Amino acid sequence: MPEELHTDLKAALAYDKSSFADFFNRAAEEYLSTRNAKKKEKSKSKDGGTHNG
Repeated sequence: MPEELHTDLKAALAYDKSSFADFFNRAAEEYLSTRNAKKKEKSKSKDGGTHNG
C-alpha cells in the first residue's frame, strides 16, 4: 500500500474510531458478497434464466 494512502486511511480510521482489522473485515465481506452476487448472476445468464414449459 502506498505510504500516502496508508497515512490517509489510518487518519480516517482514527477519526471514525475504527481499526485496520475492522476496515479490512468489512472490505473482505463486501468483496465476497459482491463476488458471489456476480457469480450467481453469471450462472443465471448461462442457463438462460427461468425456463418456460
